[in-house]
Formats: sequence, structure tokens, C-alpha cells
Amino acid sequence: MIIPIDDASDPRIAFFVGLKDHQLRMERERSDPALQPLFIAEGDRLIRKALRRGLIPTAILRDTRRRSDVEDEITPDVPVFTVGPDVARSITGMWIHRWPLGAFQRPPSLGLDQVVRPDTRSVLAAENVINPTNLGAMVRSAVGLGVEALVVDESSCDPLYRRSLRVAMGAALDVAWTRVPSLVPTLKELSSRGFHIVALEQSASAADLRLLPSVPRAVLVVGNEGFGISESVLTVADHVASIPMSGGVESLNVTAAAAIACWELNHKLG
Repeated sequence: MIIPIDDASDPRIAFFVGLKDHQLRMERERSDPALQPLFIAEGDRLIRKALRRGLIPTAILRDTRRRSDVEDEITPDVPVFTVGPDVARSITGMWIHRWPLGAFQRPPSLGLDQVVRPDTRSVLAAENVINPTNLGAMVRSAVGLGVEALVVDESSCDPLYRRSLRVAMGAALDVAWTRVPSLVPTLKELSSRGFHIVALEQSASAADLRLLPSVPRAVLVVGNEGFGISESVLTVADHVASIPMSGGVESLNVTAAAAIACWELNHKLG
């Protein structure tokens, strides 16, 4: 169903305006709990992946001059809104180069027991990771390196935020993940299930990541881009580990550090 749009204030495309998809879940739940929370997938590849994961599209937004093949994969009742350059700039503040955009119903939120199953061996936990690019790159690396589950705390950004999802190449749709109010009780619970908690923190007292013993199950914890991991989380960790640095470099970006640590821990799962 093709619907031309010539006014950025048209209420039918309100959820695309400003691309504030990180607010869609909260705003829609506050305004009407019956409304299905949304997320936005950017580009043909991510829209196709979401469709093939069985997620439900609510609308497509695209350039009037560029029909997308994904339109052949949606049902006729899903509106395909088309806009020209001037309207697109009014909607997003820029000309979009990664058309189309797809609005999807968010998948149901999962609880810890649904994400961390009895056979799960590796988990990545993020505390206060606030940059969506960083989170997306971490998720992509973690999934690619065999991490089986993701836990993010309330202060971390949304794995389904448009930019995070794009940077991750849709990896957040491939891994079971959950959001928890605080990592401390969650880590204590995972510890009681036999997980070893490894906090990645660049400090003088941290052990060399390469020298950690083999463990049967592990949770890798990464922290805020500027402040690292909170003291309350460090106190519940079984191991505080760091990546040895040289050349006067103090530390790596959290995404690079997480990728290295995921690789290393994957080889320590006994």
C-alpha cells in the first residue's frame, strides 16, 4: 500500500520524525499501554533480517524514487510511505542514504531465565554503556565470537536503538538479551548458577586477562566508556581482569576491549 507523504507533520509518520526510536518504547507505553512498542530497522538488509526473524512490520518509509525489494516481502496492509528529499530532511534533519526505514513491533521482553538457559555458557553484561555505536559494535563482536546471551542494565542504551542495530548488523536480533534494573543482583544470581564473573577493568590491581584460569561458564562485564565498572559490580566479580597495554596507551575503546575479552574467554571455557 503506497502512500505519498508531502508534509513531515503528517501524523501517520510521527514515529519516524527525528528518528527518536530509542524513545518509542517508553513514549508509546506511557501514552497508551495497549500500543505495541516499536523499533526502527534502517536499510534493506536489516528490514529483511527482521522480517525473516518473524517480527511484525507496521510501516515502511522510503524515498519516492527508490523502490525496495523488501516491499515484496511484506503484506499489502503494511503502509509504505514515500517522501521526497525536502520532506525527508524535515523528518530526520538530513538526507537518508540508507533507505528504506522500517518500523517494527518490538519482540516481547525476555526475563533472565529465558535468556540464560541451563546450557548457556557465555554471557556479556553491559553496565552503563551509553553510546549506541559502542553497544552495537560490542553486540556484533560478542555474537560473532560465540557469546550466547546479553544482559544490559537500565542505564545502558537500547540494543534495538536504530544506530545500535545498524552498527551491530542486526546482531541484537540474533542473540537472547534482557534488560535488568541493576547488574549486582543479576550477577549474584548468575554466580549462584555456576557462572564465573569476570569484570574487564583497566587498573593496576587487575589480573592479566590471558592468565585467567579456565572456567565452565563465564559472564564478561564491561562498563561505562569514561568511568568503567562501578565499585558495587567489581565487589561481586570473581576476577577483575585487564588487557596488557603498551606504547603509552592507557586503555582500549570499550568495543575493542570487549571483542578481545570475548575471544579470550571463549577459549577458556573448559
